[in-house]
Amino acid sequence: MNIPNFLSLSRIVLVNVHVFLMYFSLIDPKISVIVPFFIIVVTDRLDGVIARKFNMKTPIGDVLDVVGDRVVEMVYFVYFSSIGLIPFWIPAIFVSRGVLVDGLVGFVRSKGFTRLSFTNQGLMGFITTSNYGRAASAGAKLLTFTALSYGFMGGLYLAYLALAINLIRAVPILIQSHRFIDGI
Repeated sequence: MNIPNFLSLSRIVLVNVHVFLMYFSLIDPKISVIVPFFIIVVTDRLDGVIARKFNMKTPIGDVLDVVGDRVVEMVYFVYFSSIGLIPFWIPAIFVSRGVLVDGLVGFVRSKGFTRLSFTNQGLMGFITTSNYGRAASAGAKLLTFTALSYGFMGGLYLAYLALAINLIRAVPILIQSHRFIDGI
């Protein structure tokens, strides 16, 4: 296993261990939240940088990176819902959006297309693939998880914001992917 793939897998393990420990009150979320979130964000960034810089990109690495992202967001959202800080429908929509979008992108790639046509094109590219769109999505989720961990009242509103950003980022993919699915 190469280093980028190890980093992606470590993110998946870390989020589950962290949530397990919080759920069973073995650690205080207010105390424990910063280090795991920092490690998750850093490993998410490093896996891709290392893979590209040292020519370690692998097909399974591409999958693990996306799976790692989805597992992190879904596990934390389900956790916060299970302890009553956000309504269940928020993680349900995140799970549905993640499965649908990642499934469509995977399907399009399986047909030999490396990217959907909106990549780096105007507003759609800005929303879905730019560093700004990605940072807005990741930042909103990180702020949400931190606020909810500390019990801040604004955590629920940040969860709404994170959901809105991620749904907006899904729209161009849903619009463009029909071209690859029509006639199947």
